[in-house]
Amino acid sequence: MWTDTCHKNDLVHLEAMVIRLEQLLALGDSIAATSLVGQPAYWRERIGMLLESAGVSTADRELARALLRRLARIPESRGHPMAANERAHTWERT
Repeated sequence: MWTDTCHKNDLVHLEAMVIRLEQLLALGDSIAATSLVGQPAYWRERIGMLLESAGVSTADRELARALLRRLARIPESRGHPMAANERAHTWERT
C-alpha cells in the first residue's frame, strides 16, 4: 500500500513537471541549458525508474507511458550533457 502511494505521488510530481515543460514550450520560453530539471531527458529517466519499479499498477504504468509520449514532443536544450548522453531503456521500447 505504501509503495503504491509513493508511486502515485511520484506520478503527480512527474506529470506536473511535464505540464510545466509543455507550458514553457508553448510560451516560447527557452529552457536553460544548464538546468537539469529543465531537460526532458531527466524526466524520462525518472519515469523510467518508476516503470522499472516493482508494484506499479497497470493504470500508473499507462500514465507513465503517456507522460513519456508527451516528453517526446519536447525538444532538449542544446548544449546540455543529457541531450547527448541518453541511452535506450527497455521502458522506451514498450
